[in-house]
Amino acid sequence: MEGKKNAMNKPKFLSSRRFKHGTMATVITIVVVAVVVLVNVVAGLLLGLFPSSLDLTDNNRFQLGEESIQYVQGLDEDITITVCMNESEFANTDSTGYYYQANQIIKQYAQYSGHITVQYVDLMEDPSFSANYPDYSLSEGDIIVESDQRLRVVDPSELVVAEYNDDYSSYEYFSDAEQVMTSAISYVAANELTNCAVITGHSESTSAGLTEMLNDNNYQMTDVDLASSTLDDSYDLVVICAPMVDYTDAELEQIDAFLTNGGNFGKTLLYIASFQQVGADETTGVVSSATPNLDAYLAEWGIEVSLDGMLYETDSSNIYPFQSSAGAYPFIGFDIVDEDRTAALRDSSLPVLGLYARPVNLLFEAQDNITTTALIQSHDTATLIPYNYSQGDAEYTDYMNNHVGTYNVAALAQKTRYDGLTPYSSNVLVLGDTSLLQQAVTQDARYNNNQYMVNLVNELTGQSGGINISAVGFTSETFTASNAAAVTTLVIFMILIPVAALGGGFAFWLVRRRK
Repeated sequence: MEGKKNAMNKPKFLSSRRFKHGTMATVITIVVVAVVVLVNVVAGLLLGLFPSSLDLTDNNRFQLGEESIQYVQGLDEDITITVCMNESEFANTDSTGYYYQANQIIKQYAQYSGHITVQYVDLMEDPSFSANYPDYSLSEGDIIVESDQRLRVVDPSELVVAEYNDDYSSYEYFSDAEQVMTSAISYVAANELTNCAVITGHSESTSAGLTEMLNDNNYQMTDVDLASSTLDDSYDLVVICAPMVDYTDAELEQIDAFLTNGGNFGKTLLYIASFQQVGADETTGVVSSATPNLDAYLAEWGIEVSLDGMLYETDSSNIYPFQSSAGAYPFIGFDIVDEDRTAALRDSSLPVLGLYARPVNLLFEAQDNITTTALIQSHDTATLIPYNYSQGDAEYTDYMNNHVGTYNVAALAQKTRYDGLTPYSSNVLVLGDTSLLQQAVTQDARYNNNQYMVNLVNELTGQSGGINISAVGFTSETFTASNAAAVTTLVIFMILIPVAALGGGFAFWLVRRRK
């Protein structure tokens, strides 16, 4: 009875329509605010764990590529990426946005793989951090990529490359951040590195492009002087780069023993020639090579690097002038004729470039278990610049006119034995000039020098996979969206969302009005 009396004495305003709807509105407001706060908290937590940005640029320069994503998602080893600078300062190192883009790429590795951690250490605020790496002279902006097995320090300058534009009037800048970082991660995560011996002691040339290419693809490069060291079977690849001093019989025996590998084969020699190895006697005009013994050994494998001249292109459409401080150089566009390996290229129509290459002749197709294959050829409009005539001489012009044709600039010889039906081969890969691996072309995604050579060398040495990611360009439209992306953004944010909000508000008002 008392409870009934209390109910009957309840203030009238508590039963009023205004109170009921007002209370409901208050409750709804509190719930909505709570949901918004909760969503923001959860979103903030997820923001650093998963990719959350929308890349609207034409070439997706702020988005990690599919090749890198698949690679890092397959990692089973913990890797730490340490940027030696405050994040804000690193991302704003320059006014052009190059390092902002690089920073976005770096952070995504951790977002796509739970085995990768990205951290930022300000060396100015924590100078003792460098003491953890006594073998390295760390500087601000350096990026340390490390696992329990090994580490690599990336110089920030490696993240951006500069190339002349098509008319060679100015530089264009490209981001190489993804290639550099994915390669570094691959290097520190690799269970085993492929050992490469770089032969020294014969006034060999150095090739920065080759060194970069092999380092980026998990090759451990070691200088070996055959006069004081012996090639053992721990090496899978031997590089001889344009020696100016000939090899002795004993040194060539070491090379041959390496390739034979006790009858097991499975080894590869990369020989890179140069036009500088050829000279002509000023009196007699006789042309000769600086390395006749080495040339004779290559001939046993069915390959000859010609002394007839340097390649030159008569068709200007096949000439790609590269600008340098010394002037413009007429690089020649060559075709890949190795059909077995073109399928693996992103675009097999892209040329391979070279400069003043020596022709690489095949002495036979098959002999004594050795087969030879042409890999890269000139167009049929190429000719030869003679060594023993001067430009302007009648003989010089006649020689070039009489030597127009197609020439090989790279070839492969393989010696094979069979164990049942299983083949085992050793390989001699010959390039007609060091320019085929010059950094100017190996870093340029418009040409196939890098990707083709990486794929080929990896195949011959038995290394699976290869990191080859095209650099992405920074143009005047670097940070503008494509037309399609701009229209999509306009429709979503300027039309759909406002219309949805208005529709929802009107529906809510209509429901309340009818109650």
